[in-house]
Amino acid sequence: MTDGLQPLIQALARVGGALGEVATVWRRAAPERPGLPLQLPLQLADSARRLADSLRDGPAGVAGRLAALEREITAAAALTGGLDSRAGDAGLWAYAGIALDQAREYAEAVDPLPLAS
Repeated sequence: MTDGLQPLIQALARVGGALGEVATVWRRAAPERPGLPLQLPLQLADSARRLADSLRDGPAGVAGRLAALEREITAAAALTGGLDSRAGDAGLWAYAGIALDQAREYAEAVDPLPLAS
């Protein structure tokens, strides 16, 4: 693994950390929102960690895998309203979004997506 991947790995760690905090907020909100899938933020945090771990084998395909993770995170945020949430997780989704934006920038620098023709 090269030092050039460290900013990407750190951004993914911030994404995972924010998702872990979302899981805590969701557990606390569960009595008022019984339909929340409480394991989902932890599963997404684990996906972010696995993506970071996969960089040991090189950055090939990381931009596409990150895009897939970002779609899953966006869908999860929508369950409580994301930035308009009353569950108390809005700031955490915002932080995760900033970290995802940074991760995307780093990922595109090390593994640019091919241009559509």
